[in-house]
Amino acid sequence: MQSVFSLFEAYEDCEEALDDLVDRGFDEEEINVIVDEEVTKTHLDIDLDRVDVKATDELGEEVKGLDILLGVEQPVVVPGLGDVYAAGDVATVLVKTAAGPDTGGLVGALVEFGVSQPMAHAYVEAMEDGGLLFWLRTSDNRASEGAEILREHNGLHVTSYAG
Repeated sequence: MQSVFSLFEAYEDCEEALDDLVDRGFDEEEINVIVDEEVTKTHLDIDLDRVDVKATDELGEEVKGLDILLGVEQPVVVPGLGDVYAAGDVATVLVKTAAGPDTGGLVGALVEFGVSQPMAHAYVEAMEDGGLLFWLRTSDNRASEGAEILREHNGLHVTSYAG
C-alpha cells in the first residue's frame, strides 16, 4: 500500500484531480483531503443545510466529488491552523490526532504517519496560505499512475510513502 501526497494551491485543480482519479477507476474510499474551513466554504457548490440528505442528481444517481466529500464533514480546530475540514478515513484520524494536546499539531501527526519532517512543514505552511493537502492510499502497482494524475492537475510536492 502506498500513500501518494500532493499539495494543491487551487481548489479547482484538486477537484479536477479527484474527478480524474475516480474516472480512471480509483475508489473515493482511497482519497483523503484536508483544507481550511474558509477555503472550503468559499468553493463549496452545495447547500450546507441539506448535505445530511443523501445527495442525488436529477436521475437519482449519487453525486460525487470534492464538494460532497467536504460538505458532509464538520470542521475541527487544529492548533496553528484553525478550523479545517478533513475528508477520508485517514485524514479524519490525522486531524483528530493533530487537535489533541501535546501532539505537535498537524506537522506532528503527518510525521507520525510517515511523512518527512520537511515535507510535513511544507504541507502545513501551504495550507496556512489556502492550499489543500490531498492524498491517495492505493495499491503499490497504482501509486505511480495516481501520482501522475495529481501532477497533471497541478499537484505540487507529489511524494509517495509506503505503508
